[in-house]
Amino acid sequence: MSGISIQAIKSRQDKRLYLKYINKFRAEYFADAPLMSILDVNHAKEQKIVMGLILLNNKCVGMVEATPGNIYSRKILNIATIYVDTRHRGQGIANVVYKYFSNLQDDIDVALQIEESNYTKNASKFKDMGFTHYAIDDCVSSSDHRKYDEKTYVLYDKKHDDICLEMA
Repeated sequence: MSGISIQAIKSRQDKRLYLKYINKFRAEYFADAPLMSILDVNHAKEQKIVMGLILLNNKCVGMVEATPGNIYSRKILNIATIYVDTRHRGQGIANVVYKYFSNLQDDIDVALQIEESNYTKNASKFKDMGFTHYAIDDCVSSSDHRKYDEKTYVLYDKKHDDICLEMA
């Protein structure tokens, strides 16, 4: 799919667009979570969370957030959220976003966090995207009020020692 790009959050207007989509995401997936504010975005930036706007033909249609980290000696970027406006879903936008991040640097692996029902329903899509292994995320809530009603998985495009299982 052409016309997709990722734009870093730079201006106040970018922050407003990011808030619009992150709050849509929170309302859709975490009904009890409070809305985020500009202060939350500023705090996330201080915590080194990677935040971006998803643009389709230069129009914002969603957002992405990821956290950098390490698994053993490998650098990893864990994509925690890809949110695409409902009017633009089913067009392969999330796949393009994943490929964008996976092609950024050779020395960084990319992981995707996903809920069990999404994993089960879309396992073949994730395999087509290049994910081959997964680990069960034992975290059922987080400091930013995300309370998962179900088990979550972290999908990887390669095996990371003993923490991963091969996707069936």
